[in-house]
Amino acid sequence: TVSQRPAFDARAVNNDYSSQAQTKLAQGLLDYYMREKRLERYVADAVEFAIWSGEGYIVLNWDVALGREYGVGQNNEPIREGDIKFTSCSGIDIIRHPYLRKFEDRNWLIVREFVNKYELAKKYPDFQDDIINSEMTSGNLKNDFLDFYRITDSDLIPLYRFYHDKTQSVPNGRYSEFIEGGTVLFDSDIPYPEIPVYALHPGSIYASPFGYSVSFDMLPIQRAVDGLASTIQTNQEAFGVQNVLVPKGSNLDVEELSGGLNIVQYDPKMGKPEPMNLTATPVEIFNRYKELVNEMESISGINSVVRGNPEASLKSGAALALVASQAIQFLQLTQQRYVQLLEDSGTAIINMLKSYAAVPRVATIVGKMNTPYMKEFKGSDLENVQRVIVDMGNPLSKTTAGKIQIADTLLQYGFVKNSDMYFAVLQNGRLDSIMDPVQRQLMLIAQENEQMSDGIDPPV
Repeated sequence: TVSQRPAFDARAVNNDYSSQAQTKLAQGLLDYYMREKRLERYVADAVEFAIWSGEGYIVLNWDVALGREYGVGQNNEPIREGDIKFTSCSGIDIIRHPYLRKFEDRNWLIVREFVNKYELAKKYPDFQDDIINSEMTSGNLKNDFLDFYRITDSDLIPLYRFYHDKTQSVPNGRYSEFIEGGTVLFDSDIPYPEIPVYALHPGSIYASPFGYSVSFDMLPIQRAVDGLASTIQTNQEAFGVQNVLVPKGSNLDVEELSGGLNIVQYDPKMGKPEPMNLTATPVEIFNRYKELVNEMESISGINSVVRGNPEASLKSGAALALVASQAIQFLQLTQQRYVQLLEDSGTAIINMLKSYAAVPRVATIVGKMNTPYMKEFKGSDLENVQRVIVDMGNPLSKTTAGKIQIADTLLQYGFVKNSDMYFAVLQNGRLDSIMDPVQRQLMLIAQENEQMSDGIDPPV
């Protein structure tokens, strides 16, 4: 799933011209953030965290220090347009109420992030001394997990972001930033419609807000595998260089037996020297080792075909495809929650841009082939985007082979009008040359119909 770039598809509730234009804009923005802003890298990290720790998260925040400069403030400080900052983390960096029945019941979260204390002091000069003097505490879990990174003097300190949803008791929500020691750097109403922390839990621990992964089930098996591997390796390293047995009273010495191509003379009555073989590991150890590996394969659902090491009995392409599809079917729940993570993150991106993109942005983020629909955008241009749903599209349409297959189908049904359109797909895999004229014509027809229904004569 993660190995292939996800295909976002923005869908409008209505089919009017405005909704279709918003659909094209929303999809272009999501593709831009996945590609240029490296959102897919943070998504992959969240999936990796979810697999080994049971929980992976993506955190979105609007950072006014990002983006290009477009003005100067009263104190000659540069004013930037701002942009979305992405962060991925595991469950150890997410503080929540531990007695919730499920994670979705939370109405507040605290996210821990490690930042440079000098950069943070520049951002909050009123608390400069408190920030500079802040240090890693001995009880910090980062040190407990990454002991080899433990240092006495670090520029990194934990910054905590507190989010509280809009509830009846806290109607405006709450957002705060603070450091260890209780120094509150920032405090205000929550600036987002919801807590911008999106979770990927492959499974859930019953009646708790904590995630669960099949990796937990494999831990005791992996411990047994490590023990057997240690037994085998210890035996090989200790007795890999053989000793030699010689009868008592033999006149042989070590020099005569060292190296190769030596003529060794011995007294047959005393007996010949023989190797002392201590490296023979019982076959039961190797058999048990293979059994444990097969058990982990069954628990994880990652079979030999998916790992790239198919069994000798699987020779036909159909058999390989069947076994690979079984692994995908086994991980269907995780894949479904992965899609939900992308949906939530994509919707949050659109909402943040709608609220905070006050400065017009260049049209290239949408794509050159889409410039007739939207040459530039800002927050006010996205005021109706709440009618657009962002979900997972067909990844096949994002691959060159898939686009060529689609182009062949369009050619078969007569949608390809000339050879230039088709060869454009063969050369660069882009379907824009085929799809854009069709979509543009449909959008113009919808626009003309709307104008005529409003009593306006459309231009001819």
